Amino acid sequence: MNHKPWPLVAREAELRDFVADLADPATKVFLVFGDEGVGKTRLAQEFLEVAGRSGHPVLRAAASAAAAAIPLGALAHLLPPDVDPGNPVAVFRGVAASLQAASGSTRSRRCVVILVDDLHLLDNTSAMLLHQLLTSNVIRLIGTVRTAASSAHAVEALDLGSATRHVNLPEFSPEQVRAVLFHALGGPVEYTAAQELIRVSGGNALFLRELVSSALVSGILVMKNQMWQLDGPLTHTVRLAQMIRQRLGRFQGDDRILETLALCEPLSMDVLESLAGADAIDGLEHHEIIRVTTEGRRTYCVLAHPLYSETIIERMSHVRKRVIYREQIARISSFRHRRREDSLRIAMWQLAAGDTVEKATLLQAVRLARHAHDYSMVAYMLEGVPEGDLDWEICLMLGEASYHMNRPAEAEKWLCHAQEVAQTDEQLIYATQQRSANLYWFFGGIEATLEVTGEAVERVSSASGRRILIANEAIYRLFTHGCDAALRCLSEVDEIEDIRMRSWGLLQKSLALSWGGNSKVAIEILDDLHGFYFANEPVANRISTVYQRCAADLFRTIILGDCGRLEEAISIARGNFDKATEIRAIELQVWTACYLGRCHLVTGSLREAEFWFTQGSALAREHRHSRPLVFAQAGLAVVAGQYGKSAEARLALQKTNIQDVDTQPIACRHLVILAEAWVTAADGDLRRAVRQLVEGADCAANAGYHLNEAWLLIEAARLNGAASVDRRLAELADGSGNPLVHAWATMAGAMAVAEGERLHAAARECEEQGLYLLAAEGASQAALAYSRMKQWKEASAATGLVDRMTGICGSAKTPGLHVASSFPLTAREREVAGLAARGLTNQEIAERLVLSVRTVDNHLQHTYSKLQINSRRDLTGIIFPSDES
Repeated sequence: MNHKPWPLVAREAELRDFVADLADPATKVFLVFGDEGVGKTRLAQEFLEVAGRSGHPVLRAAASAAAAAIPLGALAHLLPPDVDPGNPVAVFRGVAASLQAASGSTRSRRCVVILVDDLHLLDNTSAMLLHQLLTSNVIRLIGTVRTAASSAHAVEALDLGSATRHVNLPEFSPEQVRAVLFHALGGPVEYTAAQELIRVSGGNALFLRELVSSALVSGILVMKNQMWQLDGPLTHTVRLAQMIRQRLGRFQGDDRILETLALCEPLSMDVLESLAGADAIDGLEHHEIIRVTTEGRRTYCVLAHPLYSETIIERMSHVRKRVIYREQIARISSFRHRRREDSLRIAMWQLAAGDTVEKATLLQAVRLARHAHDYSMVAYMLEGVPEGDLDWEICLMLGEASYHMNRPAEAEKWLCHAQEVAQTDEQLIYATQQRSANLYWFFGGIEATLEVTGEAVERVSSASGRRILIANEAIYRLFTHGCDAALRCLSEVDEIEDIRMRSWGLLQKSLALSWGGNSKVAIEILDDLHGFYFANEPVANRISTVYQRCAADLFRTIILGDCGRLEEAISIARGNFDKATEIRAIELQVWTACYLGRCHLVTGSLREAEFWFTQGSALAREHRHSRPLVFAQAGLAVVAGQYGKSAEARLALQKTNIQDVDTQPIACRHLVILAEAWVTAADGDLRRAVRQLVEGADCAANAGYHLNEAWLLIEAARLNGAASVDRRLAELADGSGNPLVHAWATMAGAMAVAEGERLHAAARECEEQGLYLLAAEGASQAALAYSRMKQWKEASAATGLVDRMTGICGSAKTPGLHVASSFPLTAREREVAGLAARGLTNQEIAERLVLSVRTVDNHLQHTYSKLQINSRRDLTGIIFPSDES
């Protein structure tokens, strides 16, 4: 990792712009600006290599503070040996002649391109020489400049206005970091591991590389469950620590200022000024050691990079830390006007200093930590609470924290105690909801879950409270007993007085209706809820925590995806996964990843489906969540089967224990059935695969899961079983109000009769619905049907649709993807026709494909003859048909 350069990723836009500007003789200077470590030099070197591959002679120079003390120090290697450095005219003529000789001609456009790293450190004589060479068209210049030094003399001297291109290189965005990690490590990185690398590196390319190198060497970054994962906290290398200390060393003030920031950030500007004074703050900001941000009426100061605080804290003694914590406690406590979060910070500092925290202060701090979803902090602060102080609130918070920290046995203990000591209906209901979730999802016992709820129903005094608890059973009955059982629990949901609880119950009702096949009413309920519960932020914030919003958005993802609004479902789920990661809600992360995989699987975007199922599998395995693990592994088996990888599909399914499959909720077993069928299909036994799917569909129908029934039936149709399932799919589509099921039924009906026109129309409907792989399969079979009838024009249009859809789906190899071998156009003729349909001239096509214009014309004439058309205009309607075609 330390010796080989990382692949240049996430800078594609900058490279494209450079290639375009290099082709423009009017552009002479390329200046790459950025902070230290963002990858300026790496990008500039790539620019230089591009110039070299384009035929330009290339040279390098590196400016430095040491070389700046000597005139022409950075460019000494360019001076001819017989030139007097003290004679500027002779230096210019000698260097210009030498460089022009290197370029081959004084009139050649391919002049020498020189890269100067740290151009802002150039001495004035070197800057003047480069300026003369540029204005004389002898060279073109690439320079890297640290952002803070953009006003340096050399930079201003070599900025030629309109002839200069400025490239401002920021830190990597989170998405760019993930892309860089994927390419550098040669495989996917588990999402939370990537998030930690993003957080610690701050998007700085140099820091990221050092962190990854250190993690690989130390064995902290390891390949597990087909993904790179962190197996411990990140540590940094000696080199990285030295670089950080060098940066921090630019500030020559009191160490106590940086130490206080490291331990207690963020600090308000008032606090930092009382510590350091305005001049010191100005120096810290100038040297990019701190960042100043404004939030409301307060201005805060934080260290500019997460690694700064770690480096500073590592060098502090325990005694020194205690002194600073106590000083800061006294300082904040003396303020007349304090914010609510100050109590949390004071309590944390008191605990860190080993001091006793008053119960009132502690509880206020714990509530804030809980509100921020910092469950490890909640558990840490409540660790030493005396047994006599264990009231309902403390037990509940300990139970919640244990649940979210994947400690189900501890969660059961605390939540059981919270139920026992509850004094009000509201306390009892909340504790029961938390306990039932822990029992069902971690211990898998529907009986124990229902027993706990039943006992609470007996204790609750109000009718509305009993309705809430009965509605709370709905989700567990939906997964285990079927849609009708869930809907019975929700029969009085509209009469629940608590608006948040009523909304949550209606959300479950929407899910049950969608799974039961009544998408029309399900979507009506969901859209009504969105208008209030989700869209109205001020109200939503009063009635719902972030965690509850994440849980609700998981439900929305499932319902929208099942009702055919796949693009919307995927968009919501991606944002929800980030939010669940941020609040450390592991079970929501796992299930959101699984349903993102499911949505992409329905669309046929196999690469994305594989990515998200792999994320879900890694998280579930790491945190011992057996149910989503089965779901994710089954999804991976389906993906492998649709890639035609029989051994991989079987292995993915084998990585789950049969015991886990048996305890899987009935509502989720359809994916296991789907996986088993695609493993069978990948082995080549399509008849048996169809039988497996039809039997699974019958089981789903008996439990009332008609959406799952429909999905299993369309999969049977895809595996040559359309004639045995098309009628039932048509029945399920009638009255469901679900465009997804309607598209499935249309395709199954078309596959059953194998008519080109019907298959082509069904494929276009699937394309509109976002079912790309199914559209490709339908279009492929349409092309076969058209070819048998020698309808070449129609066959070509269908084949064009196959090409577009498989471009989205990746290299799927399903039984339905067989473009007619009798199709008349050769591969080259199809390629030429495609470019002509896009509007390219014969000359442009010839240049792109490295053919003669005559050969291109011959290919087009053969194409016209075979497709029975007369002109290029007709090609557009065949290769890129309109919606009406």
